[in-house]
Amino acid sequence: MTINNGQFTIKGTIFNIQKFSLHDGPGIRTTVFFKGCPLSCVWCHNPESINGNIETTFTEEKCIDCDICKGIRDISTAEKCPADAIETIGYKVSVDELFSEIEKDKEYYETSNGGVTFSGGEPLLQSDFLLEILKKCKENGIHTSIDTCGHVRQSDLEKINEYVDLYLYDLKLIDNELHKSYTALGNDLILENLKYLSEKGKRIFLRLPLIPEVTDTEKNISEIIEFLKGINFEQINLLSYHGYAKNKYIKLGMEYEMDLFKPTEAEWLEEIKNKFISAGFKTVIGG
Repeated sequence: MTINNGQFTIKGTIFNIQKFSLHDGPGIRTTVFFKGCPLSCVWCHNPESINGNIETTFTEEKCIDCDICKGIRDISTAEKCPADAIETIGYKVSVDELFSEIEKDKEYYETSNGGVTFSGGEPLLQSDFLLEILKKCKENGIHTSIDTCGHVRQSDLEKINEYVDLYLYDLKLIDNELHKSYTALGNDLILENLKYLSEKGKRIFLRLPLIPEVTDTEKNISEIIEFLKGINFEQINLLSYHGYAKNKYIKLGMEYEMDLFKPTEAEWLEEIKNKFISAGFKTVIGG
């Protein structure tokens, strides 16, 4: 937060704005990626979103040994690196600055029934900033969606609810200990918040990342189906795991633990889809 002419200006920390997105809600969308997440999922495909601070990455193959950074890789040296071996991840942005980017594609939102999706990371970790940009979007007739892991304060959900048209809600594991093992935190809060949004009548798309032998097991699928019998939601999206994020982990100096994991077999993926459909749930592969 900064002070401008005696008034407070809230700033958020984001790391990417993706235009013409087709997989983060209905229609053509702009997806804004927030820095910071309470979870540390082993399979996270946006590892640059976990840390809420502005970071730098280093690509050794690009380094030309010019000694400008002298081994110090921070934001200031990233700007000076002649080979772009050091890159900055994340930047501060005001509500007005962010909205000016979002509204550029308003015509596409209107013709495709699209809008803006706030993703991450976990956008609700920056709830004050999120609230202000949501208000700005709604004041200007732009459809809003929140992509959330659900591990957030219910008071923050209450704060933004009236300005959110759609929640994209991640659901990974029902077993609390397994959830803790693979994401660093339990799922009690996640399940309670999903019940809360359901009771409030919010529009919800559930998203289930299918990780072989972790989330795509017969046991987990059965437990999810049983839990969802008491939840009101519009559809569930089954998301197959992919290894496209490996290079991000390398650049960030993070351990990549998913080399042994392969995408869910096509036949089993179709069977999982049919299990959800048989339980009465609209189910989509991908999205």
